[in-house]
Amino acid sequence: MLIQFSREWADRVTGFCPELGTIRPLYDDAVYGVEFRGATALAGQRLLAQIGAAQGAERVVLFLQLMITLARNPDDRRRLSRLAPTSAQAELPPELDVAMRYVLDHYSDDIDLPFVARLCDLEPQAFSRFFKRQTGHTFARYVILARIYAACSLLTQTYRPITDICFEVGFNNIANFNRQFFKICGRTPSDYRRSAHKIGTEARADPFREIRTWSDDARAVGEKV
Repeated sequence: MLIQFSREWADRVTGFCPELGTIRPLYDDAVYGVEFRGATALAGQRLLAQIGAAQGAERVVLFLQLMITLARNPDDRRRLSRLAPTSAQAELPPELDVAMRYVLDHYSDDIDLPFVARLCDLEPQAFSRFFKRQTGHTFARYVILARIYAACSLLTQTYRPITDICFEVGFNNIANFNRQFFKICGRTPSDYRRSAHKIGTEARADPFREIRTWSDDARAVGEKV
């Protein structure tokens, strides 16, 4: 699941009141990339599922809960890099932007590489080399990734038959869809859907359950001592 927000919005949130300033160290670590584990990861997982199902102002409230949860215990997160990225935001080459936008807008259609190459004013072979150099993926692989991403969204958010989803996102047969899905996601579409809906059900129960249970256990040990 993906949540996007700007740095400016994050700065306004943390400056809204002193209590939210506790989130700032999380943002400082995040420029290096961060990974969460333990109770924080489990509680964050459930809050993410809740945000996906929420609407309107409730999403903002849940987002704040997510940030507070992820910031609460620094021992449950680690930086993934020693170097922060440069502050200057890199822009995509215009040809790459055209190609990626076309795929994201037309992944359910038959996508012809020579046609997309012409949109970018490049010969097909030059376009293939350019795309692989810029993204690390062949153009065909990128199309498959876009289709699988769309399938994941439909599997999570709907109960539509998997066969219908297969054809809707641009695959021509269910066998190839299942093979590509497993190769990218490490599980079958039905397993992915089952897991996603299970997380969503658990999220509605109590996203802070692990953290609260750990705190209660620690307090009990302290009382005994």
